[in-house]
Formats: sequence, structure tokens, C-alpha cells
Amino acid sequence: MRDRNTINRGRKFDQVRDGASDVFLHDGYAGASVDDIARAARVSKATLYSYFPDKKLMFQEVIQAAMVQAFAESPVVAAQGAPIDPGLREMLIHIGLWLIKPQHLRLQRVLMAEAERFPGLLQSYRRQLDDSIMAPLTAEFEAWRDAGQLRSDDCGQLARQTFSLLAGSLHLVSLPDRNGSIIEDPVAELAGETSQLVRLAYGTRAG
Repeated sequence: MRDRNTINRGRKFDQVRDGASDVFLHDGYAGASVDDIARAARVSKATLYSYFPDKKLMFQEVIQAAMVQAFAESPVVAAQGAPIDPGLREMLIHIGLWLIKPQHLRLQRVLMAEAERFPGLLQSYRRQLDDSIMAPLTAEFEAWRDAGQLRSDDCGQLARQTFSLLAGSLHLVSLPDRNGSIIEDPVAELAGETSQLVRLAYGTRAG
């Protein structure tokens, strides 16, 4: 009997995974049927099961692949020595544009909806978020602090607070519909407001 925890990476593996990705990222785990996935992948159910003997295994593979794609490049563009104003605003614009990409919004929505069933996937996403956004943003805050433009005893915490403020504001006013289309795109405005709040709370005269 075949091991239900083993994926078969055969000739049509990418085709099957791409079809499953379309369905899972649109309907979530519970809402995705094997029939819908086979139809989206343009294969029979027998072929589908030959690659993925278990739906949970298929979902985990799809979400891991979506995370690799989302974090293929860090959304943080270094300030490269620019002062905190306008350096921080420009950095937050790049982060904001990354946050509202339709594919990324769908990934976030599915991860949150399935956090209880697949906690390891959400933990993996948060680790990659730390590496790709929090670490480089913290480094920039430390550089501005060392240059006398910022007052902060914990630049790592400040990076998290700044990211959370921007992300929360964007999600409130740029909610996607079920198809992932963005209703509004106020990234530059909210990035500027977030940067200003940080500078008012933590900035110095030099900054």
C-alpha cells in the first residue's frame, strides 16, 4: 500500500500543483473539492491522487510553494544611507505594494483561516516575514538611531510596530473581494502617514 505521506513528483507534478493552488487560494482548504482541483489541473482524479494521495498533503505543498514565491525577493528596499525622511516612507511604500499583491492577500487569508488546522504553515510564514521584512527594517532603524535621527531602545520592536501599523491600515481600506481584486490602493498615502507617526513618536531634530 502506498504511503499517504509521500508526494510523487512526476511529469505532471507542476501542472497538478498549479491547479490545486488556484483552487486552494481561492476557496481555502475546506471549500476546495478534489473534483474542482482535478478540473483546474486538467487531469483525472486518479492522476491527481497518483501525485498527492492526501488532500492535506496537497494543501501543505501548495501553501509552501506560494510562500516561496511570495518571499522570493525581500520587499524591503534598503534606504542606502538616505535620512529617515524620506527613507522610511520609500521603504514602507515598497512593503505596502508587496502586502496588497492579490496573490499575497489570498495567501494571507487562507493562512489565517486555516491557522488552527495547519499551525505549522502560519509559523513558517511568520519566520519568513521576520527574515525578509523585520530583520532588514530593524537594521535600517538601527542605522538611523546610530546617526542620531531616531530614539529607540528596541529597534526590533519598533520594526514590528511599524509593519503592523502599515499592514493593519492597508487591510482596513484595501480589502480584497473573493477574486482577490483590490477595492482601493492608498499605499503611498498610508506609507507616508505611518512614516510620519513613527518620526513624530521616535524621531529627533536631526531626523
